Amino acid sequence: MKTQWLAILVFLLPLNALAADACAWLPAAQVAKALPAYSPWQTMSGGQVGSCQFLGRSEGGPAVLSFNQMVKDSAGQAQDFVVSMRTNLGSSHVIEEMEGLGSKGFAYRPKEDSAGGARNSLFLVGHEGRVVVMGSLTVPGEVSTAARDAYLALARNAFELSADEGAMQAATRCEYFNQSVLKRLFEGATFSQQVYGSNSCIANAGKRVLMLAIVEDVSPGLAQTMASSGGCRSEPLPALGAHGSISHACSEGNPRATVRYLQGSRHFEFSWIPGKEPGEAERDLLIKLALAAREGVQ
Repeated sequence: MKTQWLAILVFLLPLNALAADACAWLPAAQVAKALPAYSPWQTMSGGQVGSCQFLGRSEGGPAVLSFNQMVKDSAGQAQDFVVSMRTNLGSSHVIEEMEGLGSKGFAYRPKEDSAGGARNSLFLVGHEGRVVVMGSLTVPGEVSTAARDAYLALARNAFELSADEGAMQAATRCEYFNQSVLKRLFEGATFSQQVYGSNSCIANAGKRVLMLAIVEDVSPGLAQTMASSGGCRSEPLPALGAHGSISHACSEGNPRATVRYLQGSRHFEFSWIPGKEPGEAERDLLIKLALAAREGVQ
């Protein structure tokens, strides 16, 4: 279940942290060439590595294409992740083998009726070496055979990451996470980091998860509204500016602590979800992490 939760989470991240950055490993022009029926295509989120999302248009309505790269510690872990994804889907999805996505790669779509499922959406999960790719394509009407093949070919671009050592490092080290503070937050446990585009990062060790989401073009009024959501106790953090705050002791959702601040029009949100109510020491480290990010200290 944890694997499935993380997969759902990374598909949502680009939607909550839109960026104007181009997708370095998959240009919009290549998407348009592969899927011309839904052109023009616009990059909705991108960056050097991680998540990329594109919006297409046609007479029938919008099309949305998303990919997420993940780097595991070994090829075996990458394969195990894909296998666990398939296992966790259970009987609520139509699953099919997908050649070209590693020995365990597959595609799936939600079941909708006895006719075989919702055919306007197709998801895929695959692996090559240490790299995992997850994809999502939703179009007006039905995903045709030609669109399916083009979608698969585009997904394979994600595997080129393994040939670029610099990109592999960038995918597994978040530029906004101060590494020494991060080690203290995880109390010396071995943790992994994943970068999802230019505006999202996750670090996790077992059930403990640290998330960063950056949202562009946020007004002071919206920042104030975001700080008061979730039924949490909120306290101001003047060291992080006029809209700096920390929230905890939440009455809704998982036990967590969240530090937020506004830098220009960019809204930063660091969330620490350790599986239990975060203690004062953990909250202090989360504040230090946010301060380091604001000051550009890694």
